[in-house]
Amino acid sequence: MRRLVAVLTSILLVVAAGGVHASAGSAKRVEKLTYSSSPDACCFISSNHGAGMVQLVLPAGPERFLSLQLADDSGHDVAFDVYQDDILYGGCSSTTTPIPIRPGMQVTLLLYNGRCPDGRPSIVTDGSLTATFESESEEALTQTAQYSPYTNRVGVWINPQGLLVAEAIFPGGLGSRVSFEIADESGTSVWGEVLQDEVIATFCGATEKPLRINPNYPVAVRINTGPCPGGADLSVVTRGTVTANFSGAIR
Repeated sequence: MRRLVAVLTSILLVVAAGGVHASAGSAKRVEKLTYSSSPDACCFISSNHGAGMVQLVLPAGPERFLSLQLADDSGHDVAFDVYQDDILYGGCSSTTTPIPIRPGMQVTLLLYNGRCPDGRPSIVTDGSLTATFESESEEALTQTAQYSPYTNRVGVWINPQGLLVAEAIFPGGLGSRVSFEIADESGTSVWGEVLQDEVIATFCGATEKPLRINPNYPVAVRINTGPCPGGADLSVVTRGTVTANFSGAIR
């Protein structure tokens, strides 16, 4: 399969220039872009991902948070990943809360055919993107990540024992403490491991109290199938959501 890349930077900058920018004194900046998967609108590069992709670039700014809303002319959902060097977020049609970004760096989006993180079909044709940048956001202190065995995205795999494992990565810069809760469609208390370079905590279903973390680095939650450590509950990973609540000062 070939990957569709819809960024001719000069074209996108012209479109972005027509966006609705925040007025003086406002903490928000809005950029509106259009995209197309037509060969006439982009260039093609080889891909071993097995699904077509469209790439969009948002210009750098001083803001620390970003919200996204995608509308495809097909009427279907659109799966996307957000990058600044590394992946920051994976979602479907929109961000659930503002996501933290690094000021002064452009943001890259990959829109792809296939399935969303929660398993919904994703179809990319022609459409529009609304990106809202903010300097501050209390809402961003709560972040969610979806996982599903129906998607081939990095972060969901089968371990050597044939059991489903998922991993959700949350960006740094939101707080020095975090608590997690996993809600799986199996209805079981799911076994989670919290990682920053190494495992710093384990829990079943939810952490009992906020965990101290290094606020300058991402934190990951690995979601495992099997007996919950220290308990009689059996963790069954199917499809669900990991919610992270951040707090504490960043130094």
